[in-house]
Amino acid sequence: MLSLYQLRIFLTVAEEGNLTRAAERLYLTQPAVSQHIRALEKQMGVALFQRGRRGMNLTPAGEALVGYAQRILRLSVEAHQAVLAASSEASGELYVGASPGAGPCLMPAWIKSFHEHYPKMIIHLKTGPTPAIVRFLTRGDVEIAIVEGEVHSTEFNITPLWDEEIVIVVGKGHPWQGKKEVNPEDLHQQPFIVREPGSLTRTWEEQTLAHYGITPRIVAEFDSPLTIKRAVQSGLGIALLPRFAIRQEVKDGLLYPLRLSNDILYRTLKLLWTPETLHNPAAKAFLQILSTEFPHISVQILGMAHKGGKRPHHTARTAVARK
Repeated sequence: MLSLYQLRIFLTVAEEGNLTRAAERLYLTQPAVSQHIRALEKQMGVALFQRGRRGMNLTPAGEALVGYAQRILRLSVEAHQAVLAASSEASGELYVGASPGAGPCLMPAWIKSFHEHYPKMIIHLKTGPTPAIVRFLTRGDVEIAIVEGEVHSTEFNITPLWDEEIVIVVGKGHPWQGKKEVNPEDLHQQPFIVREPGSLTRTWEEQTLAHYGITPRIVAEFDSPLTIKRAVQSGLGIALLPRFAIRQEVKDGLLYPLRLSNDILYRTLKLLWTPETLHNPAAKAFLQILSTEFPHISVQILGMAHKGGKRPHHTARTAVARK
């Protein structure tokens, strides 16, 4: 019988044409991806890829499998949704925790998509600094958490969602409006609006600025990205914010993002969950919806749970990514 887990890996390799890129996208190791491809080929009794110096190219058999794999996975999602929607389990509740950036900027759209499929299910959202959200998860106050801060724990699982770019943000009328990049030395003694002391985001800001030899002139400290955005718009100062947090303001011409001239800054958005999470049908339904945007969730969580394999635990990449 074909494994949904392996079919997702197969499609990712087919799309990327490269084992290393596929492994990075799936947040798996390259040997693990190779092993699953070999196992699938052994089961099918035919080579699915031609390995070469330029990457992985589909064989005629592999090309034939692509369409079927896509249909099988799509039907799997549809079947899961239909079964939940037709059962009494479709009227459950889910408690989700999110950090101040992810909560107001990302969760509303994800919750809306969830309710379009499961209108009887209720999501309760709690927001707070990453350490508080981690405590909620540990105590069982929330079942799923989405955070930006660094997390190290063996009590729950950490699945990276994506590496979000952090940009330097200025308001309308600022001398840097319209620029694409700024030199690190130009940031020295600029008026910065930062997160509150003690938060993991504040620690990240301080470490990142120090890494580039930047000494900011702090003019305000706020515990909310929304407040920081409004302060930047007012002309109080500049700030470091994730691109997802300023999407609408950039579109409206209220805020302007810049990169450092010699680097791109990143932080990893992470999904936290516990072994008990998958016992809640509402949690499984939410993860299934989320997996349509982040396919590696199905591979690592829903796929692993289905196979009964060892749960993955990942360490986030460093805060600064070189070009």
